[in-house]
Amino acid sequence: MSHSPLSRESLEWTRPMLEELCVEVRNSLESWADESTDDREKLLAQATEACEKVHRSLSVLNFESGDLMARAMRDALISLNDEDTDTRQAVQTVLEATAILPDYLDYVEASGSDQVGVILPVINDLRVTAGQPALDKADFFPVPLAGVRPPADQADGSASFPELRRQFQMALRNYLTEDCDAVLFGAVVEALLRIRNHPLLPNGLRRLAWALAGLAQLIESGQVAFSADISRHFSRLDTLLKEVCGETDELAIGSRADSAVRAVLFQVASTEADSPVTRELAAAFDFDRALSEPELEASVFLAGRSRDLIRAVTQAAQEDLARIKEVLGSQLESDRDPDVLEHQTDLLESVGESLAMIGLDALGKRIVQQARRLSSVGSDVDDPTLLEVARELLVVESSLSEGFSAAARVAVQEESDSGPAATLLPASELQRIVRHLIRESIEDLAHARHLLDGLARGKAEGDAAAEASAILRRIAGAIHLAGLEEPGRMLDATNSLVRDQFVTDAAAPVPEALNALAEALTVIEFHLEAIGTSGTQRTEAPFAAARRRLQALGYWPETPPESDMQFGPTAEPELEPELEPELEPELEPELEPELEPELEPELEPELE
Repeated sequence: MSHSPLSRESLEWTRPMLEELCVEVRNSLESWADESTDDREKLLAQATEACEKVHRSLSVLNFESGDLMARAMRDALISLNDEDTDTRQAVQTVLEATAILPDYLDYVEASGSDQVGVILPVINDLRVTAGQPALDKADFFPVPLAGVRPPADQADGSASFPELRRQFQMALRNYLTEDCDAVLFGAVVEALLRIRNHPLLPNGLRRLAWALAGLAQLIESGQVAFSADISRHFSRLDTLLKEVCGETDELAIGSRADSAVRAVLFQVASTEADSPVTRELAAAFDFDRALSEPELEASVFLAGRSRDLIRAVTQAAQEDLARIKEVLGSQLESDRDPDVLEHQTDLLESVGESLAMIGLDALGKRIVQQARRLSSVGSDVDDPTLLEVARELLVVESSLSEGFSAAARVAVQEESDSGPAATLLPASELQRIVRHLIRESIEDLAHARHLLDGLARGKAEGDAAAEASAILRRIAGAIHLAGLEEPGRMLDATNSLVRDQFVTDAAAPVPEALNALAEALTVIEFHLEAIGTSGTQRTEAPFAAARRRLQALGYWPETPPESDMQFGPTAEPELEPELEPELEPELEPELEPELEPELEPELEPELE
């Protein structure tokens, strides 16, 4: 399977067309389902052709999961021509897919992450309807491959390719002929590690040997049983080794090996068993990140009317986890009370069941596993299990926090859309416009910083301060129009500071004000970049610090009256006649002689 990077910006501009095509599929299929409708054959052809267009568009964008869904929808529609197809089930499945795909596009555009596993159940329902086999989630395990280079020995003294293959075959044959004695799998592990360490083999093949060595070590220790599926993985490695010994293209071999690596790594990571090699694999391929699929945040976008339930359950789970962590912390600092730990175990199991109830199976399973570990904690103060459980709960709580933020953002958006002053634009179109506005604002903000930095270096033209002020004022107006009041007010404050320090009294800029300006410009840029993602939480503290600094200097604007907080198309004409004539004529003659010699020693270290 291809795992090329998704063209996020292209997806943003293509989405309106894709959503229209989904509507076309839905309308044509609903009309076709009415047996009294004329030209049913034409309607089905229209729906099929619309799905084909979605498939071709998403394929060009490297949008793997969307492409898989569009192809599955097309194939399900084609199957309606077959008399053996369950027509009612097929129509219902495709109609559900036409509703889910636009919501998933929303999620991908907001997160920049194409997670096939999130909608794989829908894809498989469509494939089964079309009479095709379901896809295995293991084939889409989201681990990085291209950037991972296995450990290697020196080329000198390494065994030849045929010798490596012979050693591997002998070790595996000894295991199979000796009644599958797990102890004998140690020789298989050693043979696989020799393949992994050979520097002249294709990296894809070495990665496969590394992953199989981890699996073999688990078989050796009795944590995993040898099975037909595992046997097929070993056979595949043997086939690839045979091709390497011949004249087959090594790039093709490496690519085919990587297609098998994901499935093996998924099996290793899913067992949650432990061995030296599996720990190496977990670190190299970042199992924690790959296993923590963004199922919560994705479910917020796909949940529809169930979103309020998800918000309530995740918020309650966060509160319960916080209390449990507090209790576990007290147990770490004192003698361990079995009754207290038993109560926390029951509470953890309850939290896990609640998350599973709303479809967050991975997080729920993770919490239940920690509950089982907690139930085995004894009175030994040196037992590290309690600390390990507490750390794991921190990770889960962080995942819940990010997902809850996503739920809150979507809910607030929907509430504002349904209010009396709601825009006539569809919510997805409004979000797209706001994201584009923020990107343009970030680019303009970088230009303003460049102008101010030029002033500090003595390399700016005389109207640089005026231009920087005008840019900041323009960005602030745009951000206010987008309804982002606090970022807009910070931009207002920075503009006031620039005018005060660089224009009105340019001869004596205050060092503390320049420090505050440098901090504010940096913070607002990071804050704008994080808007629309869960990263806004990480910018809250720096944003608050920059705001307090501007307030202390008197630049932070006072809270405007409620009647003045409405921003619309009439705001721009009122600002331009007041500010534009005032800035340009008065600033140009003053800046050139006074700013250049004064700013260089103090502003440069702060703004760069």
